[in-house]
Parts: sequence; C-alpha cells; structure tokens
Amino acid sequence: MNNDGYPDIALAALQNETFPIYQNVSGTSFQEVTARSKMTMLSNPMSGYSVNIDDFDNDGWKDIFVSRGDVASPNMADRVHVDQPNTVFRNLNGTYAALTGEAGFLALPPRRHRGAAVADFNGDESSISSSPR
Repeated sequence: MNNDGYPDIALAALQNETFPIYQNVSGTSFQEVTARSKMTMLSNPMSGYSVNIDDFDNDGWKDIFVSRGDVASPNMADRVHVDQPNTVFRNLNGTYAALTGEAGFLALPPRRHRGAAVADFNGDESSISSSPR
C-alpha cells in the first residue's frame, strides 16, 4: 500500500476496535502503522468484513474497501450500530480518508454486509473502468 513492491496487510475488526494495517518492511517483517495511517480514528466506530485492497481511484496508491455491518443481532440495533454502510478508505500517500458518502454508500440503506470482491474485468490492470467516449 506504500508502493515499495512488498505486500502489506489490512484487516477488519468489530466496533470499538480498529482496522489494523501492517506495512511490510523490505520483505523481512511487518510494522503496525494503524495509528500513523489515521485508520485507528477512522475505523474505531465501525465493524467490518471482507477487506479489499486496490487502486479504486487510479491515482497509483492502493485504497481499502471494507464491507461493513456488526455481528450483533438486529434486535440489538437500539444499543449497537448493527446495519452499516460500506466504506472506501482513500490512500493519501500513507494516511487514509474515509469516503463513505463520497463513494455513494450513504445513498443506500445500511445493511449487515459480509463479503465483497474486486476484479479487473477488462484486463487493463485497473479496478475502475470507464466507458469509451
């Protein structure tokens, strides 16, 4: 996610936890960078599943998509945010910004999402494709 050629790790967790990020250090070890990346503050109120890492805005930096929703029963909705909108975390060169509304997820009713996938259907190495003009 920091464009050094080594694979990094991003995880999802439950509400009042964080979505930890581990940066690969020269292929020899991992360094936890959750707080430094601002993901601690952004993800603490969220529950998430199915982390997808890809360059969603084609700016050369890997972003993070997390499908969201809590594990609690819908009967707990008065105490816990059970249904939640999905979120894209835009990579701003090592720090992240949560783009829930900007990605259009607030236009849909929140749900308990459990999975997601990304694919390059047209083979251009881009997760976002546009129509020819």
